[in-house]
Amino acid sequence: MKKNNLINHIIILTICSCSFTTSGQGVDSLKMLLAEESNDSTKVKLLKKIGDAYFEFNFDSTEFYYNKVLAFAPTVPHYDMKLSALRSFGYNYFIKKNNYPLGLEYFNKALDLTKTKKDSIGQAYSLADLGWGYWKKKEPLEALKYHLQVKSLAEELQHPKLLFTSFFNLGIIQNDEGDNKKAIEYFNHALEIADTANYVISKGRLLNNLGKAYQDDKEYDIALQYFQRADSIFLEKRSGNWLSLVNYNKGNNFFFRGDFLKSISYFQKALEYNKVIGNNEREAMILLGLAKTQFELDDPQQSITHAERALTILKEIDTKLYYKELYLILGESYDLIGDYYKASEYFKKYLKVHEEEEEADNVKKIATLNHNVEIVKKENRILDLQNKDLVREKTLVKFQFNNQLLRFATITIFLCSILFFFINKSKELKRMDDLKNDLSDDLHDNIGSSLNHIKMLSNQLNRKQLNEKERGKVLLKIKNISNEMMHSMYDLVWALKKNQETVGDLIVKIQDHADNALGDFNIPYFFSSDKIDEQKKLSTKEKLNIYAIFKEGINNILKHTDAEKVYITLKKGEKKNFIMQVKSIYKYKKQINKISNHNGIVNMKKRAKEINGELETINEKDNFILIFSW
Repeated sequence: MKKNNLINHIIILTICSCSFTTSGQGVDSLKMLLAEESNDSTKVKLLKKIGDAYFEFNFDSTEFYYNKVLAFAPTVPHYDMKLSALRSFGYNYFIKKNNYPLGLEYFNKALDLTKTKKDSIGQAYSLADLGWGYWKKKEPLEALKYHLQVKSLAEELQHPKLLFTSFFNLGIIQNDEGDNKKAIEYFNHALEIADTANYVISKGRLLNNLGKAYQDDKEYDIALQYFQRADSIFLEKRSGNWLSLVNYNKGNNFFFRGDFLKSISYFQKALEYNKVIGNNEREAMILLGLAKTQFELDDPQQSITHAERALTILKEIDTKLYYKELYLILGESYDLIGDYYKASEYFKKYLKVHEEEEEADNVKKIATLNHNVEIVKKENRILDLQNKDLVREKTLVKFQFNNQLLRFATITIFLCSILFFFINKSKELKRMDDLKNDLSDDLHDNIGSSLNHIKMLSNQLNRKQLNEKERGKVLLKIKNISNEMMHSMYDLVWALKKNQETVGDLIVKIQDHADNALGDFNIPYFFSSDKIDEQKKLSTKEKLNIYAIFKEGINNILKHTDAEKVYITLKKGEKKNFIMQVKSIYKYKKQINKISNHNGIVNMKKRAKEINGELETINEKDNFILIFSW
């Protein structure tokens, strides 16, 4: 027990407790002791402590002294120091160099050493290190596998520190997976152990993570209290690594509250602390926070600066973190400053990452289903063996037969349930794949035709015989086509957003389009809604089609009539969930292309049919009415 406490004391020194104000003085003192020491065993301990002391400000020196510890291993059989050096190497490569493969290699070397020495406690800590490493690599299933092994060993050994470690790491994984209540439960178990054993730095880390879990649950006041308590501990212990993280979490806290100036000050504070330890992955994370905050403050140029700097850092790190959010913020920022080409490129990258994530999620779900099927197969094999034994027990034949029948029925129902679930999931995956193909085709057709149109108009500009007025008309057409193309991209991004999937969100989008489209032509409109279930959720296809029908209806009004007023009514019907009526009062009809008008109506009816809706149009002497019911 004492031996492993020593190992973990050394690891905690490496990660948490190096002083960022007096570290140079501490190193000099240790070097003086090393120069005067003649005992090899003591020299090994001093070399390890010097390596630990260099952690926060000079990785090369840390690496140099850890290698000296390992070099002593053949001559000085000091198992504790060798294990500690290997684990510390792993953490240093993760935190300081962002070299995840090399970090995992050192963790595995440490695990092999503990197995050779048959050290159960050391093995558990090495497994926890590997779980932490895979969590950093954003591989939660692999991380969970290692942490569950740690929990099993900790319960078997009744080891408080190991139990603390397993509860803490399981809480982090549950928090990442979105189960905040389960995460808080794990963290509170760990906090009880930390309070009892007086694990000061570990308690600070727990308080920080409890704050994050409450923050993810939108309990911002409670979260801030935990962050303040953690901050006090880290300041007292002068831990730049954890001060950087807790200030980042405070920045997010004020961002969610809408206090963006305070948010920026905490993010900048986090960057300053991070400079001391040089953690590139964390720097990218903090820069993303700054980019989002500057965007909310209507400063797209600063947002672009921070986001592009973060992308540059991420290209040097083996991680998939933050790319999706950075692409989206860059697309929106470039759009605000009018650089539509760059905005379009980043939106495409965002959509690509979004699709890759959805595909990865689907693969995970299928893997889970396959795993469940394998479990059922194993259970069936076990049942077969049990049935053979039951036949031999003649005195219990009747009871065993009934029991067997009950089990068989339960397993059969379970198998049928899994099969039914799998079939439904397969249909859902096919539906998503069809939707993705439809969206891709629409996007390809719209952008392809728009770009071709722009190319043809650009060629017209090269004609010398065009005068300035004609050139102005061509440029106006190019601008209008570009705007339409960008609006199509916006509509697609909006449809894919998971946080805007209700009827209420659709109504806001409809009103926004009516403001823009009719407002540009000074056409007054009147909007009303009655008894609509605004919390009802819509699929991506339903959102896109209903919104497209509305847009086409407004477009027909603007294109084909000289409208005086427009009435937009949304209500709940007797047998329908949703009825949308768009009525235009006009003086006269414009000269129109009948084929174009017919195609518009056909497209709207097609979209209505795709989502099991109905569309009706009524043309009267001085008004046009479009009625969509769903």
